Amino acid sequence: MTFKPALTLAAVAAALALAACSDKQETSVQLSASEAAASSPAAAQAQTLASSDGKISITVDNGRFEDRSAEAAQWLGSAEQGELVLLQRDDAANITLAAHKLGQPKSDAAAFFNNLAADLKANQDLQDVEVGEATDNRMNYRFSHSSEGVSLSEQCVALYEAEQLYSVCASSDSAPAAQLAAVLGNITLKP
Repeated sequence: MTFKPALTLAAVAAALALAACSDKQETSVQLSASEAAASSPAAAQAQTLASSDGKISITVDNGRFEDRSAEAAQWLGSAEQGELVLLQRDDAANITLAAHKLGQPKSDAAAFFNNLAADLKANQDLQDVEVGEATDNRMNYRFSHSSEGVSLSEQCVALYEAEQLYSVCASSDSAPAAQLAAVLGNITLKP
């Protein structure tokens, strides 16, 4: 089944944009230890994926991801395609991996992540929202939502640098949360 996560990506992008500007309090939860362990790399064949702007590198163990950037219109709304820097799909695992540039931040990292956490939790279109603790430049979060009669789970990482904000999400309508978290377990943001 081909699922277009365009509505959710738009909602998350909007939340990221709002988080860059608003002043909300942080209310976050840590991801469980078993999920963190599931996302750590194992000794297996690794596949390294790179964003089109060369800033993001993602290493995935046992992945069979293929570039789907040329098919972006099938997966994303036209408004999102301009910011898309990576679109990969592993058909065997039924996982789509997308990374977006979200523009220059308008606040410091702590304020940005606080606002993002609050905006995600306030979004009525998202269910099962959980937000991990933010570091200096990264915050993990996850949620689920339904669209076109399909329930989609997403694990995401917001990346912060002074010149650019990024969102990297792994999504699936069948893969378990631990498998999605594992896809995002080894992300490098190059200076």
